[in-house]
Amino acid sequence: MFKRFFCVTVLSVLPVFAHSTVIVQDLSVTRQATDFDTPITFNLFDNTLTGDTLQSVIIELFARSSGSVKIENRNPSRSANVTARLSTSVTLYLMDGLTSISASPFVFRSDVLSAFDGSLDYDGSSGVEFLNLATNDYEIATITSDDLLMLFTGVGQGQLLFEAIATSGVTGGGNLSTIIDTFASADVRITYFTVSESGSFGILLLGIGMLVARRKLN
Repeated sequence: MFKRFFCVTVLSVLPVFAHSTVIVQDLSVTRQATDFDTPITFNLFDNTLTGDTLQSVIIELFARSSGSVKIENRNPSRSANVTARLSTSVTLYLMDGLTSISASPFVFRSDVLSAFDGSLDYDGSSGVEFLNLATNDYEIATITSDDLLMLFTGVGQGQLLFEAIATSGVTGGGNLSTIIDTFASADVRITYFTVSESGSFGILLLGIGMLVARRKLN
């Protein structure tokens, strides 16, 4: 009887002691021509306000690449099977300068171009324009180590470093003229998962109490 009553009491008290909070920040990098890097400013988790402890951080990277590729086959006697790749290497560096999250949005387009038609205009039978290309990639990282969690804890703001390097290109022949414009943008979401110190302490006391009661009953 006592054993059953004690278990019910513990389950009833746990919600009182346990308290967790989820804090979400949505940040963005505006579209601009690669190659570039730019800081992303975010709010640190200030544990002096509530006394809560930061348990984990989830970082989501929504990377986008867009632009255009123009190709002209300048070979006077042979056609060319060309493939255009529009792509960007996107990296988000944490404040330690070592830990990073990477994404690689890319898109391919192909065409067959005739021998050079005599006009370098990226049009006609020997030229092509791949316009309004767009693609995206998504990566997520979960941070739980104390060393990295400290980077997100404090008063004020912190900064991530966003880097976008174009990796676009064209293959398919040795006599090609190309014009490639590559742009990059991104959304970044930072989510804090916290727990109150009183909740952790209360759960610890309840656990000790259960062990003591079990010993007495036995």
